[in-house]
Amino acid sequence: LPVHGAAGYFRLKANRYHVPMWFIVPGSQVQFSRSSDKEKATLDVLGVIRDPQKRPVAWIRDTVKLAVATTADVRRKNVQYDTSFELPPGTYTVKVVIRENQIGTVGSLETTMVVPDIEREPLKVSSVVLSNQRQAAASKKGVVNPLVRNGQELIANVPHVVSATQPLYFYYEVYDPAQPVGVAIPAAQA
Repeated sequence: LPVHGAAGYFRLKANRYHVPMWFIVPGSQVQFSRSSDKEKATLDVLGVIRDPQKRPVAWIRDTVKLAVATTADVRRKNVQYDTSFELPPGTYTVKVVIRENQIGTVGSLETTMVVPDIEREPLKVSSVVLSNQRQAAASKKGVVNPLVRNGQELIANVPHVVSATQPLYFYYEVYDPAQPVGVAIPAAQA
């Protein structure tokens, strides 16, 4: 089962970052079964995030339930799973296994993820998230998600493929913007 992923980082406060992560599998690889008026499938997601000393700092454990009227649309698209964590700056190892539960197909992804310490950078900027869709945001108690605005959540486009007919959104944050000393801004721009 091919698994692809992406992650971002957004500063919440000093030394803490909101780290959204997205994992996709091709919809053509997900097996559905007919149940009443819907076709259903489930995917189990299991993962661990480790710090440089190989200590686990976060776990992913979830079951994704899919129910659609017809699988024709799903087969041409990707099935996407998202999660998020609050982490300090650092270099992390991410290991994720996704199991499709109809026939037991399994796929995995292992990668390194860097959450930079942007406090040391002259330009303090978050990661850039590319998207071609928004959806109603699910309410997650106590979770601050910078990708949610006015009840709509920006859904990351992991493969970075956007057709000419789709909208294109991108989101990033700039922190502590300041005017360099000795640079004058013309009155028309102020």
